[in-house]
Amino acid sequence: MLFRGQVHQGGKAALSAIEANESPGINGVIAARSAHELRAYDRRDQHLARAEEADPSGKSFILMTGADLLIEERRYADALSILKQLKTSGSRQHTAALRLELKAEQSLKHWDRVLELVEQLDTRNAFDAAYSEQMKRHARIELLKRSVVEGRERFTANWQKIPEKERKDAKVVSIAAQAFIDFGECSLAGKIIEESLDAHWSSHLVAIYGECPDPDAVKRIERAENWLKKHDDDAVLLLTLGRLCMHQKLWGKARSYLDASLSVHPSAAAHLASASLAEIMERHEDAENHYRKAQELILSD
Repeated sequence: MLFRGQVHQGGKAALSAIEANESPGINGVIAARSAHELRAYDRRDQHLARAEEADPSGKSFILMTGADLLIEERRYADALSILKQLKTSGSRQHTAALRLELKAEQSLKHWDRVLELVEQLDTRNAFDAAYSEQMKRHARIELLKRSVVEGRERFTANWQKIPEKERKDAKVVSIAAQAFIDFGECSLAGKIIEESLDAHWSSHLVAIYGECPDPDAVKRIERAENWLKKHDDDAVLLLTLGRLCMHQKLWGKARSYLDASLSVHPSAAAHLASASLAEIMERHEDAENHYRKAQELILSD
C-alpha cells in the first residue's frame, strides 16, 4: 500500500506541474508511468498523448516511453507499431529504441529480426561481446528448430547459415543430426556428429549416433571403438556400440558392449536393448529379466 501511495503522490505532483505548464513533456511521462504502475492504462495513454502534443521536441522520448510501457504490459505488437513511428519520422534511430524493438521481437519469437537487430546494435557496441553471441546463438538455434517442420530444403539452408564454429556445438548438432535422421539423411547426420565429437565430447550426441542404421555401419563401429580408447567408462558410448553391433547382427559383440554399459551405469535404455538382443538370441528368461529391470528404472525416475 505504501508503494501505491507513493506512486499516486508522484503522479499528482506531475499533474500539478503540467497544469502550471512546467516541463509538460517530462511531467506527462512521469504521470503516465504513475498511471501505468497503478494499471490505469487508459489514463496512461491519455497522459502520453497530451505530453506529445504539448512537447513536440520530446516526441522520440515520449514514444519510446510508450513502447517501453506496452512491452511491460506484454502488448509487444503494439509496442512495435509505436517504434515504427520513430523509424518513419526520419530521425536517427536511438540505441534505446533498438533495444526496445529487440525486446519485443524476442518476445514475439521473430528470430530473423532478432538476428538483424543484434547485428545492428553490435555496430554501436550496445552489448558485451559474449552476451551478443549468446543472443545470436539462441536465435539461430530457434530458427533451426522451427525450420525442421518446413522441410529438408529450408532446414538445410538454415543449417548452412550457422557459423562453422557453432556447427560443432553439441546443442546445435543435436538438433541438426536428429532432423537429418528424420529426413533419411543418416550418413550426413553421422558426419556432423563425428566432427562435433572430435572437437568436444558429448554423451548425448553419442546416443543419437547409434539411432540411425547406416549402410556403412562397420565404419561407424570402428569410429566409436576409437572413441572408446579415451572414454572407456562412458555408459552411453558402450550402449551405442551395442546398438551398432546389433544393426550388423554381431550378436556376441553387441551383448559384450551392452553388458559393459550396464556395469558402468544401469539404464532403462540399456536394459531394453539387452532385452531385444536376448529375444533375438532366444534367451527368453534373460529378456524378461531385462524388461522388468527397465520398467523398475522408468517408474523410479
